[in-house]
Amino acid sequence: MIIGLGIDVCRIERVQRFLERYGPRFTRRCFTPTEIAHCSRYANQAEQFAGRIAAKEAASKALGTGWRRGVHWKCFEVAHEMSGKPILRIHGRAAELASQMGVRHVNVSITHDAGVAAAVVIFEGE
Repeated sequence: MIIGLGIDVCRIERVQRFLERYGPRFTRRCFTPTEIAHCSRYANQAEQFAGRIAAKEAASKALGTGWRRGVHWKCFEVAHEMSGKPILRIHGRAAELASQMGVRHVNVSITHDAGVAAAVVIFEGE
């Protein structure tokens, strides 16, 4: 049963400006070391980071909190299965709230096209 749904879009150009202006200060604030290492392997890092921003925003919406109640950027981490399929890991206060909601499974889909990254997150329970 679906118990939470979130969707978000993020302009890649905006993320590129943040990377140029703030560099590591920006990435360390919003992303885990694993995410930073993954995105840094790509020529178009902004596209990779934008997809993760969209996924994290979508997850905060699926949780129903946005960026309140102790939920912050690093509470959500985008990783990948061996196949390349994205997975969303939930940490800290967000994990506590997700558990209280009865979240048993998380689905995430991320796409990039025409200068925009988008993501959908679905929380499922029993």
